[in-house]
Amino acid sequence: MALKKIGLALVVFCFYVINLNAQNNYFKDIQIRIDSNNYFLSMDAIPFQGSSHLAFQYNRPEQIAIINIYPNNDIRDQIEELRLMPSGDYDMIDSMYLFDNSFYQIKLKFTNLNESKFLKFVFGLKLSNHTKEIFIPVYLLPYTATHADLKIDDNQLFVGEQKSFVITSNNVNNIIANNTWVENENIDYRLSIEDGKLLLHVLPHKTGKFTVNIDINTRQPYVRDNQIIYALPVISQTFQVKSSRLRFLSLDVDEVEITSPDNEQIQVQIDDHAGLQLNKTYRIESKEEPGGELYGELFVRRYLSNNRVLAWLRTYKYHQQSEGYLYIKDGDVAHYITNFNIVPKTKIEKVSVLRQGKDWSNSLTVYPGETIMAKIEGESVHRANFQFSSAEIISSETGVKNSTRREYEIKIPINIVESKIEILNNGEPTNFELKVSEFQKPREFDFITINYGAGKKVVSGIDNPILYENTIQDVVVNFDANKIDQGDQLYGKQYLEIGVQITNKSNELIEIQKIENVVVCPGENSSRYEYYTSGNCQMNSIQLNQILRKKTFDLPEWSKIEITFKHQKAKYGGEGREKTIEIYNKKSYSFDIEVSFPAGLIEIAKPEEGNDKIGNLTGISMAALAQFSFYHKEKIARYLPYKVGIGFLAINAFDFRATESQRDLGIVILGSLYPTTKDVKLTFPLYFGGGYYLNKEKLFFVVGPGIRLRL
Repeated sequence: MALKKIGLALVVFCFYVINLNAQNNYFKDIQIRIDSNNYFLSMDAIPFQGSSHLAFQYNRPEQIAIINIYPNNDIRDQIEELRLMPSGDYDMIDSMYLFDNSFYQIKLKFTNLNESKFLKFVFGLKLSNHTKEIFIPVYLLPYTATHADLKIDDNQLFVGEQKSFVITSNNVNNIIANNTWVENENIDYRLSIEDGKLLLHVLPHKTGKFTVNIDINTRQPYVRDNQIIYALPVISQTFQVKSSRLRFLSLDVDEVEITSPDNEQIQVQIDDHAGLQLNKTYRIESKEEPGGELYGELFVRRYLSNNRVLAWLRTYKYHQQSEGYLYIKDGDVAHYITNFNIVPKTKIEKVSVLRQGKDWSNSLTVYPGETIMAKIEGESVHRANFQFSSAEIISSETGVKNSTRREYEIKIPINIVESKIEILNNGEPTNFELKVSEFQKPREFDFITINYGAGKKVVSGIDNPILYENTIQDVVVNFDANKIDQGDQLYGKQYLEIGVQITNKSNELIEIQKIENVVVCPGENSSRYEYYTSGNCQMNSIQLNQILRKKTFDLPEWSKIEITFKHQKAKYGGEGREKTIEIYNKKSYSFDIEVSFPAGLIEIAKPEEGNDKIGNLTGISMAALAQFSFYHKEKIARYLPYKVGIGFLAINAFDFRATESQRDLGIVILGSLYPTTKDVKLTFPLYFGGGYYLNKEKLFFVVGPGIRLRL
């Protein structure tokens, strides 16, 4: 047993360390300022329910707090945006500000810390080196010092008579008062909250002097020495119990419903007494004196073997035991006293559902495998025995339990077959039910792959443009249905739209297409597979060439295929994901014909007889070249600053001062350097190369500037 406890403690500590380290990746510390007190995640964190919780003390349920967030130094300069996600547990009073480029601050007001469950801050963080927003949870543990004191002047009780006392408390709403009797040998007691007051009800059984120890628990705890404490100090009170002035007759029930106008009667058992007369009707009034208000009638029928009497009870007016005793009268003369609650019939007026991190919702739609809180509101709901067909009640003590409100923690079976969960009262249907729907959450696109010729690539893992050098024969989109639902993580059908846009390297539109109503159902590994209707599910792959007029294999160089995947947000309440993939038809070089006009070329050739010059400066020439251009390997459709071509060069073609002997036509190989890598029509390159004169029949080399006109 000791080893098990040690193992459990190690597991809890590991969870605590992992959670704290996850926060420390981004935040150096988080501070909560309440009144004059400061609480830090680095110093005041407490392991609780498997996670590290920042504990802080509050004095009022609607506490105002200032939150300071200190980012880690290594990410501070990368933060583009930091925000606190909204929640029903608090209202943000001020916007978030950055102070001294060192910490962020926001002011907020908690809505009701007494009843906040699963309280946490969720921060949205955008970094310059991340494409997606990061969500960082910080779990909170609010605690408060709740006091409860009982001071009474008259401790005298009478056997069989119930009496109520007020317990003073600085935070009544934080005390759990479930209105259930705690039975003791001498005096029973129960706690209730009525009209904002905490009441102690006692019912003595024997005469004498007795001490009652009253246990009180709270909704939100108090923390002392890192220990989470829900129990308040025991209240001990001594009572002097005496015999009753009037004989107290107790009923076998503590509460009865008010009867309907058609004189419906309730069968009850009361204590036997020699003075009771059979077949006689007794009045039940609120005062011992004559003329009391009529609360009901008691008709005595027959004696039972258990020292009780069987009777019919008719009730006409509501009554609470805390209001005082009821008197059983023969005419105007009181013979006995009793006390019980007369309450309305159980009636459900409203049912609400709460999910972790959300607010109470009137939508009664639930999903397989989830755990929710269900709140039932109405009249006399504390008397009801509610059940949820096909669902498991984990706990009914986690929330408020009084005459107008009940809360249940419910687990929806992951393999539930029914489309609705009826709310039953003692096995009888009520007019309320929970509607069971399949999960419909947008999943990241890790279940989609594309294949453009280099094998299947997962869409969610593609973050950069794709430069594909081979011919794109087709682009095939496939869906892995078995990746949608995994274990108890259910997402349901994925409703998608796929947009395709093709542009050339000048960003001119070639074609645009849209594939609508693509529905992908989870695969056979899903625990809900047999419950998904598969009539409209996408079973096959999608080949873009089947929908494109301009086929992918016929696209010009550096064409861009832009494929956008997005969820149909109308199916997900306005939520959904979107991802765009860019595929470029990459080329290493291009071929074109160009005409240029080199001017001022330096001709280097073997000198003719009578001429000692090795190099001559030419006039305006004309070159017609079949030219190769080369693209940058890592940039999209960006030329390298040089070209290589082969063709004809007419030396001095436009120099009218040149003699016939100075003009010639040569076959050349020319390289050129360009001052820009942009694809423009007119440029001024620098040429160099060589060739062979057809007239002079000799080799030559040239170097110099020119004017290039691309056709």
